Amino acid sequence: MNDGQPRDDKHKSILQSENSISVFPLTAGLPLATGLKTIQQTKHWKAGVAMITKLLELLAIDNTAGETFKSNGLSLAGLAKREMPIVQDTWARFFMYLWPYADEQRTVLLASTLFYVYISDGK
Repeated sequence: MNDGQPRDDKHKSILQSENSISVFPLTAGLPLATGLKTIQQTKHWKAGVAMITKLLELLAIDNTAGETFKSNGLSLAGLAKREMPIVQDTWARFFMYLWPYADEQRTVLLASTLFYVYISDGK
Protein backbone atom coordinates (compact mmCIF):
# COMPACT_ATOMS: atom_id res chain seq x y z
CA MET A 1 0.00 0.00 0.00
CA ASN A 2 1.02 3.58 -0.36
CA ASP A 3 -0.38 6.92 0.69
CA GLY A 4 -2.71 7.00 -2.31
CA GLN A 5 -0.35 8.97 -4.50
CA PRO A 6 0.81 7.16 -7.63
CA ARG A 7 4.56 6.76 -7.93
CA ASP A 8 4.42 7.30 -11.69
CA ASP A 9 1.96 7.20 -14.60
CA LYS A 10 2.18 3.40 -14.72
CA HIS A 11 0.68 3.24 -11.21
CA LYS A 12 -1.79 6.07 -11.63
CA SER A 13 -5.34 5.27 -10.57
CA ILE A 14 -8.20 6.60 -12.67
CA LEU A 15 -10.72 6.61 -9.83
CA GLN A 16 -9.02 8.36 -6.93
CA SER A 17 -11.11 9.87 -4.14
CA GLU A 18 -10.38 11.91 -1.04
CA ASN A 19 -11.72 8.92 0.93
CA SER A 20 -9.73 6.17 -0.77
CA ILE A 21 -6.19 5.00 -1.32
CA SER A 22 -4.77 3.00 -4.18
CA VAL A 23 -3.46 -0.48 -3.48
CA PHE A 24 -1.07 -2.16 -5.94
CA PRO A 25 -1.13 -5.93 -5.26
CA LEU A 26 0.90 -6.90 -8.35
CA THR A 27 3.63 -4.39 -7.52
CA ALA A 28 3.77 -5.91 -4.04
CA GLY A 29 4.13 -9.38 -5.57
CA LEU A 30 0.65 -10.52 -4.50
CA PRO A 31 -1.62 -12.50 -6.81
CA LEU A 32 -4.59 -10.65 -8.23
CA ALA A 33 -7.07 -12.61 -10.34
CA THR A 34 -8.13 -9.67 -12.50
CA GLY A 35 -6.76 -7.46 -15.22
CA LEU A 36 -6.93 -4.45 -12.91
CA LYS A 37 -3.52 -3.16 -11.93
CA THR A 38 -4.76 -1.21 -8.93
CA ILE A 39 -7.67 -1.44 -6.54
CA GLN A 40 -9.11 1.09 -4.12
CA GLN A 41 -9.48 0.79 -0.36
CA THR A 42 -11.19 3.21 2.01
CA LYS A 43 -8.93 5.43 4.10
CA HIS A 44 -11.40 5.01 6.94
CA TRP A 45 -10.98 1.26 7.39
CA LYS A 46 -9.82 1.60 11.02
CA ALA A 47 -13.07 3.34 11.97
CA GLY A 48 -15.09 0.55 10.32
CA VAL A 49 -13.13 -2.23 12.02
CA ALA A 50 -13.40 -0.37 15.34
CA MET A 51 -17.20 -0.27 14.98
CA ILE A 52 -17.41 -3.98 14.16
CA THR A 53 -15.13 -4.76 17.11
CA LYS A 54 -17.28 -2.64 19.44
CA LEU A 55 -20.45 -4.38 18.27
CA LEU A 56 -18.83 -7.80 18.74
CA GLU A 57 -17.74 -6.83 22.27
CA LEU A 58 -21.26 -5.69 23.15
CA LEU A 59 -22.78 -8.87 21.74
CA ALA A 60 -20.25 -11.03 23.60
CA ILE A 61 -21.38 -9.69 27.00
CA ASP A 62 -25.10 -9.50 26.28
CA ASN A 63 -27.15 -11.96 28.37
CA THR A 64 -29.77 -12.51 25.68
CA ALA A 65 -27.08 -13.19 23.07
CA GLY A 66 -25.66 -15.83 25.40
CA GLU A 67 -29.05 -17.59 25.36
CA THR A 68 -29.76 -17.17 21.64
CA PHE A 69 -28.37 -19.95 19.51
CA LYS A 70 -27.72 -20.25 15.80
CA SER A 71 -28.60 -23.38 13.85
CA ASN A 72 -25.04 -24.68 14.33
CA GLY A 73 -25.48 -24.66 18.13
CA LEU A 74 -23.22 -21.68 18.76
CA SER A 75 -24.69 -18.82 20.77
CA LEU A 76 -24.57 -15.32 19.33
CA ALA A 77 -22.31 -14.34 22.24
CA GLY A 78 -20.08 -17.33 21.49
CA LEU A 79 -19.91 -16.34 17.84
CA ALA A 80 -18.92 -12.79 18.82
CA LYS A 81 -16.19 -14.08 21.16
CA ARG A 82 -14.88 -16.36 18.41
CA GLU A 83 -14.72 -13.52 15.88
CA MET A 84 -13.15 -10.81 18.06
CA PRO A 85 -9.51 -11.97 17.85
CA ILE A 86 -9.61 -12.43 14.07
CA VAL A 87 -11.96 -9.63 13.01
CA GLN A 88 -9.35 -7.69 11.02
CA ASP A 89 -8.46 -10.70 8.87
CA THR A 90 -11.86 -12.10 7.92
CA TRP A 91 -15.28 -10.98 6.68
CA ALA A 92 -14.93 -7.58 8.38
CA ARG A 93 -12.57 -6.45 5.60
CA PHE A 94 -15.32 -6.67 2.99
CA PHE A 95 -16.52 -3.07 3.38
CA MET A 96 -12.98 -1.70 2.86
CA TYR A 97 -12.90 -2.65 -0.79
CA LEU A 98 -16.56 -2.68 -1.79
CA TRP A 99 -17.18 0.94 -0.74
CA PRO A 100 -13.77 2.63 -1.04
CA TYR A 101 -15.16 6.12 -1.70
CA ALA A 102 -17.38 6.34 1.39
CA ASP A 103 -16.56 9.02 3.93
CA GLU A 104 -15.84 8.01 7.53
CA GLN A 105 -19.44 8.27 8.76
CA ARG A 106 -20.76 6.19 5.87
CA THR A 107 -17.93 3.68 6.30
CA VAL A 108 -18.93 3.16 9.96
CA LEU A 109 -22.59 2.71 8.96
CA LEU A 110 -21.66 0.23 6.22
CA ALA A 111 -19.44 -1.72 8.62
CA SER A 112 -22.29 -1.83 11.15
CA THR A 113 -24.64 -3.15 8.49
CA LEU A 114 -22.11 -5.79 7.51
CA PHE A 115 -21.90 -6.85 11.17
CA TYR A 116 -25.67 -7.39 11.36
CA VAL A 117 -25.71 -9.29 8.07
CA TYR A 118 -22.93 -11.58 9.30
CA ILE A 119 -24.50 -12.17 12.71
CA SER A 120 -27.93 -12.80 11.16
CA ASP A 121 -26.62 -15.27 8.60
CA GLY A 122 -27.94 -18.73 9.31
CA LYS A 123 -24.52 -20.39 9.14
